Amino acid sequence: MPWPQDSFSDGGLYDRTAAAVAHGELMWDSGADYIDVGGESTRPGASRVPASEEVRRVVPVVERMVATGIAVSIDTTRAVVAEATVASGALLVDDVSAGLADPDWPTSWPRPGFHGCPPLLGNEP
Repeated sequence: MPWPQDSFSDGGLYDRTAAAVAHGELMWDSGADYIDVGGESTRPGASRVPASEEVRRVVPVVERMVATGIAVSIDTTRAVVAEATVASGALLVDDVSAGLADPDWPTSWPRPGFHGCPPLLGNEP
């Protein structure tokens, strides 16, 4: 469930915390196993946002979803965002770069007892 306005999947329909949480609850109630929350577009050609902005976007969404019993995964290429959201209750890290976009990944992840979801990569993420 992407947050950014330039998201390829929804164009920013859920770019406010309350809207994102409500949509996550709807998906959860419809049978989703995890709600994958992202704060930065991975659309080809999309501009990157600062890590602090990505954290600001996703942490409140993760906290509120987790508080209602929703299993949350975080869609990020940054170790600092993964750290912040795991501390907020995210259960899974979904990194489309397979750890290649952030030099801090090798020292931060993986962790015992925690799950990651690296993709199969072709020429680029």
